[in-house]
Amino acid sequence: MSGESHINTIPGGITYQLPFQNVCYRPEVRVVDFFPPKLEDFAVQVPMETILAGNDRVNGTPRMEWEWRFCLLVEGTEPLMSKNEVRAQMKLFVTGAEAVHLLSLDPTK
Repeated sequence: MSGESHINTIPGGITYQLPFQNVCYRPEVRVVDFFPPKLEDFAVQVPMETILAGNDRVNGTPRMEWEWRFCLLVEGTEPLMSKNEVRAQMKLFVTGAEAVHLLSLDPTK
């Protein structure tokens, strides 16, 4: 199965090709490093976005809110075939709602 496209057939015999795969993976990884180096720096202040443009400023400056923003270096947990083999690593940028879900913690608390 290629990860670049997906061929789908719907009732009536109509076949079409999607330019992507709509799949969900559940990888098993371990964190080997993170950035920034201090955990307290994982949360940053960002301008608050609101629908009402007139209410998002205090004394001429935008209202700020806290948001998680950090990077994790992860690698797989599968057994290695030899001692010389190296596990592939990937950098993951984590922010916003995904970070809240991962940490089970709101950045303002």
